[in-house]
Amino acid sequence: MATLGFIRKSPSLLEALRNGNDCPVCLLCEEDLRYFYRWYFIEYYHDTTWIDKTLNSRGFCNRHSWELIRMGKGREMSVVYEYLVKSALAKLERVSRELRKYEPESRVNKVIKKIRGKKHLERLQEAKGQLQPTEICPICKSISDKAAGWIQELLMDLEDERIKELYSSSHGLCMNHFNQALEFAPPESSEILVQKQAEVLRKLNSDMEEYWRKTDYRYSYEPKGEEQTAWVRAIKFFAGKEI
Repeated sequence: MATLGFIRKSPSLLEALRNGNDCPVCLLCEEDLRYFYRWYFIEYYHDTTWIDKTLNSRGFCNRHSWELIRMGKGREMSVVYEYLVKSALAKLERVSRELRKYEPESRVNKVIKKIRGKKHLERLQEAKGQLQPTEICPICKSISDKAAGWIQELLMDLEDERIKELYSSSHGLCMNHFNQALEFAPPESSEILVQKQAEVLRKLNSDMEEYWRKTDYRYSYEPKGEEQTAWVRAIKFFAGKEI
């Protein structure tokens, strides 16, 4: 299969691959998140489409909600959450109305109750269902979609020998993005991904062993090196870069 020339590869992806400290997809998603915030607070937060997305997800996830607070976006978020409060209250009031319609068995004929009860339960379950989110946090969804796109781009670029070399000398993927990539990678790319992942894990394993060796009082006098950050790098490897 013919591949695109090196000059046509994504500059962002190439730059992320050249970073020796983090998963390239994590780095790209971090930049995508900054871009999302920039435009969300300029245009999107009062847009009806995004308001609907936020209503359907019952607001933002815990992590992004508090991050928005730390960013000092109270005015913008008050617009979004006013809609959310009103929407949630309307749905709760509907559930309350349905609950008040319930009649204990002793007060009505059993046959009538059975007929009424079935219809009532259906309406009640429908009302309760509206309290549940139908979408995930819009920010999480946006970044997840972006990650999937970057992974697909990386897999296509790995057909190029020069990109293979660049990836082999890169930091490699965190386990989350590695697993996503491996799910769609053809055999040739899978081999490259697996080899790199094993290489990173062997280095982590060696550094972790060295870290623990130097906690022994017999060797504690030895100079400390990069092994001291091995456990942090291991967390980043399995959990991904904080985004």
